[in-house]
Amino acid sequence: MFVAQGYHAAAMDDIAERAGVSKPVLYQHFPGKLDLYLALLDQHCEHLLVNVRAALDSTTDNKLRVAATIAAYFDYVEHDSGAFRLVFESDLTNEAAVRERTHRVTSECAEAIKDVIASDTGLSDEESMLLAVGLTGVAHVTARYWLSTEGSIPRDAAARIVSQLAWRASGTSPGSDFVVPRRILARESPSAANPYEHKQRITVEIKIGIQHTARELSIESNQTAEEVQALVATALGEALAGKAAVLTLEDDKGRKVLVAADKIAYIEIGEPTGRRVGFGAI
Repeated sequence: MFVAQGYHAAAMDDIAERAGVSKPVLYQHFPGKLDLYLALLDQHCEHLLVNVRAALDSTTDNKLRVAATIAAYFDYVEHDSGAFRLVFESDLTNEAAVRERTHRVTSECAEAIKDVIASDTGLSDEESMLLAVGLTGVAHVTARYWLSTEGSIPRDAAARIVSQLAWRASGTSPGSDFVVPRRILARESPSAANPYEHKQRITVEIKIGIQHTARELSIESNQTAEEVQALVATALGEALAGKAAVLTLEDDKGRKVLVAADKIAYIEIGEPTGRRVGFGAI
């Protein structure tokens, strides 16, 4: 009733009828409408918090941990009860007790994420909390937006897109030893001279001309120029020897790029360039 009609329009008579109890019985458990509203709000806030903590505890693989946390918010928003509206879209935020509860659940979810970030990166509580609040904000805002589009993007696909955004925000390559928070921050130990120094990733631009094709293939790779040259030399050498050789490169997102060596017209390898990665580079 509160979700469908809002706090002010929902009448205790209607609530009692929907619950299948008499109005006096309802008042035996809840002295007033606000007490009932707060009890329901507490219940649904706790449900979200339990789900977020379960997602964080579900794995030690941090890529899966991010995906599970994002999925927890999508599950919560998608639930048939629509209870998320009490937590994120309440029409009673002028009531101090309601504001306190909605603020607390956001803070407690962020605290749970913050603990993981602080443990894995050694960042201060303030820095870790800032990142955690950002992640929770992305999760519930995108989940609610997705729902407002009436599922034009399949739920699993939407959650996957958002989790990939969070996971790839650092720009580190798949297989990195960084755990989630480090991946998000992509940050090395700061130097004494610059306590806010951030990690730089070296990339090489590679342009490949394909025979009888007007457009060239251009990729950025974390492989060194020397590694690329060696791969090119090997592939071209095999092609000249009459073998069905394939040049295999890896771009900066970890995707494999395969080109038939005998179709290569030219290759340009740019100078290595460094760029900052992660939220800390903004």
